[in-house]
Amino acid sequence: MTLESASHYVFERPIRRVAVIGAGPTGLVSARSLLDTGRFEDVVVFERNEGIGGTWVYSPDRDTHTSIPSNHPLTVDPPATLTSSSPPRTPTKSALYASLRTNLPHPVMCFRDDPFHAVALFPGHGEVLQYLKEFAARHGLAGHVRLRSEVVRIVRDSGRWSVTVMEANGRIYKETFDAVMICNGHYYVPYVPEVEGIKRLVEGGTVEVMHSRDYRVPEIFRDKVDVIRFCARLPCSLQGNAYSASDIVREALPFAKRVYQSVRGHQIPAPTPTPTATSTIVNPAQGIDSVAHVRPEIRRFLPPREGYMRGSKGSVEFVDGTVLEEEVEVVVFATGYLFSFPFLADFETPGSGPLVTDGVVVHNLYRHLFFIEDPTLCFVGLPRKVSPLPLSQFQSMLVARVWAGLVKLPGVEEMRRWYEKEMLDEQGKTLGRKVITFGLKIEVAYNNCLLQWIRNGDVGEGEGPDGNGDDKVDGGDKDDGEMRYLDNWWVDMRSKALELRKEVLGL
Repeated sequence: MTLESASHYVFERPIRRVAVIGAGPTGLVSARSLLDTGRFEDVVVFERNEGIGGTWVYSPDRDTHTSIPSNHPLTVDPPATLTSSSPPRTPTKSALYASLRTNLPHPVMCFRDDPFHAVALFPGHGEVLQYLKEFAARHGLAGHVRLRSEVVRIVRDSGRWSVTVMEANGRIYKETFDAVMICNGHYYVPYVPEVEGIKRLVEGGTVEVMHSRDYRVPEIFRDKVDVIRFCARLPCSLQGNAYSASDIVREALPFAKRVYQSVRGHQIPAPTPTPTATSTIVNPAQGIDSVAHVRPEIRRFLPPREGYMRGSKGSVEFVDGTVLEEEVEVVVFATGYLFSFPFLADFETPGSGPLVTDGVVVHNLYRHLFFIEDPTLCFVGLPRKVSPLPLSQFQSMLVARVWAGLVKLPGVEEMRRWYEKEMLDEQGKTLGRKVITFGLKIEVAYNNCLLQWIRNGDVGEGEGPDGNGDDKVDGGDKDDGEMRYLDNWWVDMRSKALELRKEVLGL
């Protein structure tokens, strides 16, 4: 039974062995944070792929088993079947396209005390992967990582965590840990809404429907339309307005006859001419709206009209009632991702319910991090619209120090009060994705709050380092390393990331 003092959580036993799930950026920095305390006997990082790096490991191959629609994590990413004859599952390919460059300049993107060296301001995915490999080598993490080892089940057992692992060779084994850090990322299970007509579109097989996770190179648009007789090029449609959506639209333009970008809540401009099929240069300064036809959200996919020849594609109707006069050849959804933890599918505590229901948020977490009913389980790196490496570093530093007994954690009742106030509406229902979608001001206040918590040894009421939620502070001496607040220059560069990217890359 968990003990609790008047105001702070007391763990029922010392935490000595820790499992970290995932060897991407979040898992690597979490392992480093744990090891830096010198308080843990064993730190094991489980990684299902052949190397470290997580989502930054590029593969030219696409996944062939993406479900469309994809709107429930346990349906599209079910738990592994554990039998002696169960073949190891094929790891999901990462969400990288060949030309991808970071959204953030590297001084803002990097871990606080591990800068990039001799790379472009917005590095490519290969440079980021190399940075992570050097980070792992510099901090001696290799000996703690077990590659080709997929965690397929985690259950609470006699006050500790039983972790079931399936290796690439089919071997299955269990180990017991005092605490578990979930660092498996959230760019693997795509969200594709169940738009009316989408199943018919997929089953018909004449239109390619995909999620941006599976996009690699723009030639896919040209190769696809070339197989259509009597029409050298057909239009394509893309739904979404994130960086990936804009990048894919831009790359598709020289190959497609016409590109339509469907954006929720966008103020639709008058249609503008797009480059011809033979265009080889697109002026980035024009911006997306001047080279692609922007439309509102898709309402439904329409079947081919009567009188169309066999093999026709059908069209698209938007929420404003307009219908494309042209048939579409390719539809790409850049609509985000779902949280998915199939290895925790059976985990549920009385009164708390499941950790994940629809994949939009993870329930019952204190400060988006500690599982309230049992804070020996933590989730690192969940917030969206942030610079993920610094945030994961601050989070993992805090967790490591709490588990090591160096920093205090509020009691269950206080953690529950915070959760109900910040994460639920008046009817007790979750506020959804908006509460984990930060933006700059919340991101800075949150990170600096975590660091203040670490420095003071106890959580305070304020959101910022001085208790007033300021989003600009003096970060402190550079010798503080990872313990520096997010200082003024960091905030300024972070706020100008989009403009810098356009200036440097023309994107």
